[in-house]
Amino acid sequence: MLRYPREPACSTFPESYGPGAAQTAAQNEGCGFAHGRAEYVVQDDRAALSTRLNAQIEDHDAKVGPSFLMRDLAGTGLQDVWRYEILPLLTEHHYGEGVDLEARYGLATLRRQATRDAADGAEGASVDD
Repeated sequence: MLRYPREPACSTFPESYGPGAAQTAAQNEGCGFAHGRAEYVVQDDRAALSTRLNAQIEDHDAKVGPSFLMRDLAGTGLQDVWRYEILPLLTEHHYGEGVDLEARYGLATLRRQATRDAADGAEGASVDD
């Protein structure tokens, strides 16, 4: 489970800022602040996908940062970000190299790797250990 900072629906100003501070503090009651930032919980495979993606990228300077995945990606959002933002970035990086980007960095490919890795780990586990 990851926590990503997000734009809060309530004010980010601490109590010490000006005449409206008491009202702001009351509005923020129960807002889920951690040091002035609201957070929401991500319960999907974004972090694991990002880790596997960057493990496939050999050039440190070409690794993909987390900001692509730090937004609301409900529905087809993750697939859209992958197809229209991440893969084009890697296409530019591998220009002229003849790399099959979908086979190497595709969302389905990375998820299959995760499934395979999980299955390999389960096979190696023993009840007697």
